[in-house]
Amino acid sequence: MANSSLRLHLTNARSGASYRLSAARPVENNPIPQSVNFADRSDVDRMAPGGIFCKNLDSNNGLVFLSDPLPTTTEISGLFSGQFEFITNKKDFDFNVALYELTPSGEYFQLAPFWARASYVGDMSRRRLLTPGKGQRLDFCSTRLMSHQLHAGSRIVLVLSIIKEPGRQLNYGTGKGVSDETLQDAKLPLEIEWSSASYIELPVAK
Repeated sequence: MANSSLRLHLTNARSGASYRLSAARPVENNPIPQSVNFADRSDVDRMAPGGIFCKNLDSNNGLVFLSDPLPTTTEISGLFSGQFEFITNKKDFDFNVALYELTPSGEYFQLAPFWARASYVGDMSRRRLLTPGKGQRLDFCSTRLMSHQLHAGSRIVLVLSIIKEPGRQLNYGTGKGVSDETLQDAKLPLEIEWSSASYIELPVAK
């Protein structure tokens, strides 16, 4: 479906309240920190914004990355992929990669998302726990097909969030069976430093 690709790197450079998605790999590796406290349940009744077309993003427990405006109309068709490099203090976590087109009129159009448990990225049949305090790399490919024409002047938005909501199982990252974990395992917040060597790659049809 695609005969080219667009690679966008995560950076710690600010773009307003967001971070920048850059077509050029950063020269220096300046990590982007993220922290999630699973013991804090004050958001249990939170009403999340969102929808296919929306004015506001749901960035709860997430980091938002924003690209420069696209110079021309661009068709993305296929499965997106990526490589995340990071250091964490846990043996596992569940994450969500949400992509959007931010149109020149200020509306967000939702593209195909990707949810995963870090310990199963790369091999869904075998769990491989992370090593706390050590550099890790996850190479992933989305499983939901997308095809959409992005307008000239639109920006690509990436929301990289940790899954923590009432409708899904919570992974506290102890390395035990997730179904056996309890709130007692949530005492230590999840800490992640995402490397600026991380990127996503979008399938582009020309």
